[in-house]
Amino acid sequence: MFAVCVFLFLLLCRTEADFRDDEEDDDEVPIEDWDSTRPTPPSKVDVLAHVLKDQVWALKRHPRPLDLVFLLDASSSVGEDNFRSELAFVAKLLADFPLSPGHGRVAVVAFSSADRIFAHVDHISSTADGDNKCSLLAALRKIRYSGGGTYTLGAMLIAEKILRKGRRDANRVLILVTDGFSNGGDPIPVAIRLKRAGVAIFTFGIRNGNVQELSAMASEPKNSFILNGFREFQSLAHRALHEDLEVGEYVAYDPSACGELCSGPEPCCSDPSECTCGIRTGQVACLCPPGYYGNGIRGDCVRKSDPTVKSGVEVRER
Repeated sequence: MFAVCVFLFLLLCRTEADFRDDEEDDDEVPIEDWDSTRPTPPSKVDVLAHVLKDQVWALKRHPRPLDLVFLLDASSSVGEDNFRSELAFVAKLLADFPLSPGHGRVAVVAFSSADRIFAHVDHISSTADGDNKCSLLAALRKIRYSGGGTYTLGAMLIAEKILRKGRRDANRVLILVTDGFSNGGDPIPVAIRLKRAGVAIFTFGIRNGNVQELSAMASEPKNSFILNGFREFQSLAHRALHEDLEVGEYVAYDPSACGELCSGPEPCCSDPSECTCGIRTGQVACLCPPGYYGNGIRGDCVRKSDPTVKSGVEVRER
């Protein structure tokens, strides 16, 4: 009898927390049922990044030279910081494309309201010797955010005009980045004309983009990317466009552009070195001419010695 009383006392003294703990324990997954080797499903951004990376890879290896127009939404709903993300996307996508009159050519159009559509860069309609990746990146740094509406139709008409003046043998591509519904007219008919003319169209809709409109404008469904916000847009660019860059070719460039390479009033690149631009890297450099070595700054170029002479002693081949 004493033992029964003790048992009932202990049972009645259990708290509500004790019973709650029991219920939580019942819901736990047994260790033996948890598969640690099961792969984590890829995220939406991972899937889109894989698609975009393949498409950029195809553009790089296309047999025809590239004429590429970017249309960047600068409307009020975007905001200045996010507009900077769009400009960064342009630079990142082009990171490994050689750009010069004889290689890839690019135009960058920022648009908002009807009176705020600006072709800040246009190396397609007309070209000059200085139109290369260095001048493009310098121009991107100067582009200012405007704010306003989302007149996509007007931007598409500008793109159509630019591409019409481009090279007949070029691989023509248009990339539209926008975060809102277009206003002021329907841009789809212009997109249809461009696609019929052989232009490949890619659309990126961010946050509030009109999914149906952007899908209809793109060349095919996989060319339309819909993101939940600019943070996701930035993640997509980071995952899809991150690559180790090749050095590539350097061409003669405006000497004043190399002024950042040294200090003082004297030219940084002086005889025999010259200011150059890496059309793939987008970096300026003072390069010594063939037959010389050195960093090129202020003429730091030394003529290479005869390869058959080493430390004043002639080296003979056996």
